Amino acid sequence: MTGADVEPISGRAPLRRSLLLGLAVGVPVAIAVVGVTYAIIAIPVYALAQSDPHGLDRPFFRHALTRVALPLGVVIGLVIGSVVAVWYRRGGQLPTDRSPF
Repeated sequence: MTGADVEPISGRAPLRRSLLLGLAVGVPVAIAVVGVTYAIIAIPVYALAQSDPHGLDRPFFRHALTRVALPLGVVIGLVIGSVVAVWYRRGGQLPTDRSPF
């Protein structure tokens, strides 16, 4: 029996498992936020930039992904992952009831 197999006495989930769960939820959320943010910003901004002769040459249009979408995705992913990890560490459980509505 290893240390990871032992149930905690305090009723809390193991720290490693809750961190891994937080990462498992936070990383996909961050990727989704980056994609959605970039799509919401990019489509209208690139359409606007097409109408201006020097629109795509401006730094805002060229760096929108790295300066807007990626930081927003990282922040929201960290927040959601942290909330999930703390919830799971404090004994949060997923529903086990399989009955239909």
